[in-house]
Amino acid sequence: QSIFNKGTVTYKDIDLSFIVHPLTKDIGTKTDLDAIKQSIKNILFTMFGERRSNYYFGSNVNRLLFKQADRITEITLKDSIVRALATYEPRISILNLSINFAPDNHEVSVVLKFNVQNMLEPQNISVLLTRRR
Repeated sequence: QSIFNKGTVTYKDIDLSFIVHPLTKDIGTKTDLDAIKQSIKNILFTMFGERRSNYYFGSNVNRLLFKQADRITEITLKDSIVRALATYEPRISILNLSINFAPDNHEVSVVLKFNVQNMLEPQNISVLLTRRR
């Protein structure tokens, strides 16, 4: 049984792993939910200014990982994620966002529950953000 409504648009993006298909010799693609999840990760892992063609693409997440793991940082991190996804991923609407700090491991776990346009049921994605200098 399909999770998509009948007659919906298929989402298709380049696979950012850039693995070449062995038969067609083309760069692989991601479709539908895989394409959207890849896009979400791409937005969260891209820092402002990293793309010269669009200085404001991405999120503030990386900079916030070095802040103290407290309630203020959690709220700021959530706000940054919501703003970035609302701006650069119009195919989704966020239902729930939870943030869990693991300061001993220098990690932040982000769990996002969202609806995708033309999908019948909500989707989830978990992203592990790690602090690196």
